[in-house]
Amino acid sequence: MPAKLMRYKVSGWGDFPIDMLRYDRAYPASERDSGVMVNSHEQRTVEVEGFSCTPERWESFLWKVEPRR
Repeated sequence: MPAKLMRYKVSGWGDFPIDMLRYDRAYPASERDSGVMVNSHEQRTVEVEGFSCTPERWESFLWKVEPRR
């Protein structure tokens, strides 16, 4: 059975943890989200699509998975 693709948002400051995309087998959900990933000194939110979501690991990079609404 194929893995189900999920969509979630992560928020944080500083460098975006690119390795998390590989770890969660994920990618930015849109072109806009790709642009938001660029380093910034402001807090930002990126929407991601992936086959897994590991909130504890995101938090180890000081990025938080936003709760689903």
